[in-house]
Amino acid sequence: MACDLTIYLKNGRQLHVDKKDYEGFFTRPASRETVICKFKTLCNPFVDEKKSDKIIATVKDLKKHNITELMETLRTLK
Repeated sequence: MACDLTIYLKNGRQLHVDKKDYEGFFTRPASRETVICKFKTLCNPFVDEKKSDKIIATVKDLKKHNITELMETLRTLK
């Protein structure tokens, strides 16, 4: 996912960035906090906070939960 981007502004100024990876790419894994924040942002229009917190808690401790419990949590979305 490399990217070399240059933006030319009307005033003649140039903005340039050369990216080799991004946060969340396998070379630069995202932190747990970043993943949770992104999850909540993406699911916010569809799931209330209580439900998203339950999904997060279930996935965090997936070894303590069975797949049926996870699927039931996901099935009962709004």
